[in-house]
Amino acid sequence: MKNDFVNTAMSRFRNLREPKMPPYKLGLALSGGGIRGLAHLGIIQAMEEHGLKPDILSGVSSGAIVGALYADGHSPKEIARFFQESKFFQFAKVALPTKSLMTSERFYKTVGQLLHATTFEELHIPLIINITDLTDGKPVYINSGPLLDIVMASSSIPIILNPIEIGGKQYVDGGLTCNLPAKIIRPRCQELIGIHVNHIPISPPLHSIWEIAERAYHITLEANTLEEKKVCDLVIEPVKVRKYGLFDVGNSETIFKLGYEAGMKALEKYLKETK
Repeated sequence: MKNDFVNTAMSRFRNLREPKMPPYKLGLALSGGGIRGLAHLGIIQAMEEHGLKPDILSGVSSGAIVGALYADGHSPKEIARFFQESKFFQFAKVALPTKSLMTSERFYKTVGQLLHATTFEELHIPLIINITDLTDGKPVYINSGPLLDIVMASSSIPIILNPIEIGGKQYVDGGLTCNLPAKIIRPRCQELIGIHVNHIPISPPLHSIWEIAERAYHITLEANTLEEKKVCDLVIEPVKVRKYGLFDVGNSETIFKLGYEAGMKALEKYLKETK
């Protein structure tokens, strides 16, 4: 039986006093977006080539997976290979539709094998992950304790993947309540870059139930990021990845490249303006 570490972690988080002077120079907030999360990696690669490395991270859903693996010491290209070779969201095997259409057992096992750290405290870069309490319908922010359960809970899209049970409660995709966790680390960093990979275009008429469900999900995520973007010094949105679906694994390499190109362009402009 799993220990209820979520309440303990929440208590520790609430007890942290906001520092008068932010202790971290550069923060990076990573949105959710399914396989579009590969664009995060392209942008992080562009950041590294500009001599920028975050001192603190926050992430949700696919951004939580990217954030955890990057904070664990894996390079952007190494994580991208994990997405591509392992087929990322296709880890879930089809199951009887009880609490979800799929079960994330294989997904859970594979991510766990790649992570070296078992707790937040073991990561090389401080990380905050938000998850959604399915009972209360509220966001929960975690930065301590066991890591893998929180990464998986943050990535568990309702209906598609089963909720993660921790301490007798169910937790799901943090993006439902906050799909760009920027405000939570704003007081802790002098400069904040937000990466939002879930930008949605105007849609043509939709016909299938899956298209309608995915569109509704994207609209929900877009709406709860508006205030979060305002606290960032720079928001990078690789808009060209918007044409790819949440599980469009076949275009992984292209999504990474589009993220890299958007990152290079945005960073060159931003650094030039801030000199």
